[in-house]
Amino acid sequence: MKMPINIVGYVGAGPVLFGMTEAQVENLLGPPLSAYPAIPESGKSAHYESFTVHYSYDHKVMEIGFSDDAKVIFDGIDIFGDPAAFRKLILKDGSPYEDYGFIVLLNLGITLGGMHDGNIEQRGATAFARGTWDRFKKNFKKFPVNDQ
Repeated sequence: MKMPINIVGYVGAGPVLFGMTEAQVENLLGPPLSAYPAIPESGKSAHYESFTVHYSYDHKVMEIGFSDDAKVIFDGIDIFGDPAAFRKLILKDGSPYEDYGFIVLLNLGITLGGMHDGNIEQRGATAFARGTWDRFKKNFKKFPVNDQ
């Protein structure tokens, strides 16, 4: 059984905190299994067994991503293990948005993918630092809470 990783909104996930440097994360967790250039908005991604850490260009943690094989908990909700997790999370947020195929929960500091559209191969979640999604807000579409 995988150890659960708790997300704390706008703080971090498990022992990894937003704003930590690459060196701090590696001192804490050891070297990643692999590392590679990340999406254009960030500097690098480092893959560990249950998650991926995305760094900004100034080499600080800006996002922590999980695929559905991880056991991830947010405020007592098992994101991938609870069949009602998606609904619980969008209700808890109260003002979800959709952008680039992700459901962005700005009030919680997490995104969800593949849960709202049945795209099982894309199921995932990320915890993100404040400001990570700010530049995309103009493209956000309100996601309907009551239809879920």
